[in-house]
Amino acid sequence: MHLENQESCELQVKNGGPDMEHSFMREATQWPGVHGLNTWQKSMPLSKAECYRGQFFGHKSKGGNPGQQTGIFRWLVNIFSVDRISLPLAGFILCVTITGIDSLAADPWSEGQTFDAIRYEDQHGNIRILDSSVKNVIFLADMDAKDSLHAELQDAGQDWLDKHHAVVIADIHGMPYLVSVMFALPAMRDYSYVLHLIREAGPGGRFPKKPGQLTLIRLKDRKIDSIQILQSGKALFQELQSGNEQ
Repeated sequence: MHLENQESCELQVKNGGPDMEHSFMREATQWPGVHGLNTWQKSMPLSKAECYRGQFFGHKSKGGNPGQQTGIFRWLVNIFSVDRISLPLAGFILCVTITGIDSLAADPWSEGQTFDAIRYEDQHGNIRILDSSVKNVIFLADMDAKDSLHAELQDAGQDWLDKHHAVVIADIHGMPYLVSVMFALPAMRDYSYVLHLIREAGPGGRFPKKPGQLTLIRLKDRKIDSIQILQSGKALFQELQSGNEQ
């Protein structure tokens, strides 16, 4: 249904924005096993998309002064006005807004420290505790890293991880809730291996990482023996199969 006028658009925005799921669909299609959503995306009326964008950039408020706007964009403009807040504090708020809560997390792990992040929920909703038998922790910080590992590990399965005393930890806290519940988690349940999930901001910040790459943390009695950043799932397989496990 197309929005007929500005007033109906404002009503939609006030109530949370029309078809907010639309913004989630695009990310969902990036996960392995989630397909068939592009056609739905393209069928969304343009007027609705424009109205939703108005929630961010702001619309003229009904009955307001000319140029008066609502939305996040207008809120930021008001917050950062020089007569309201000092420039250093404004810069700090903007930095935290852009980089997120992860920037305030504890420092990343380093060699010699105790790996104490041992409690996770897997993709099936089961609570899993990492014990001292775990020697290799594979951390996936983003979608490219997940895809790279999945291409290698889907065929090898959980048996391969068990053989190498390894676990996979995936940070999905940045994923919108509806995407994770409706699309990503159901797809993950078809994986042939267990994913230990990070679903809130903060814990993932302790893992050393680089965009699109995989982190391999080797443990010895829960102490971090070494940390490696590997470019692909294939490189990780070669590393663990090389017989260099500690």
